[in-house]
Amino acid sequence: IGRESLKRSVQSVLNQTLQAGEILIVVDESKCDIQTVNSLLQKSELVRVIRSSGSGVSAARNSGVSNSVFELVAFLDDDDEWVEKKLESQINPCN
Repeated sequence: IGRESLKRSVQSVLNQTLQAGEILIVVDESKCDIQTVNSLLQKSELVRVIRSSGSGVSAARNSGVSNSVFELVAFLDDDDEWVEKKLESQINPCN
């Protein structure tokens, strides 16, 4: 996980015009230490870091879905960023 790319990814979710209910960061324990990830992130009550129950992208996404407390889930890889109105346009596509 790249430090700056992860920070930018999380910040792009925090900058949404429609606030996310939670941000789950799923860590594949074979690739990164949770303490390292925690130290990279700004403190936000929305951010929660969990370990993947397996290895690979599919296992990480399944862990995220299983640990989410919300009905709707959107995926964001650590090297991607969302445009400011991504969530708003997906929830209210006619606006």
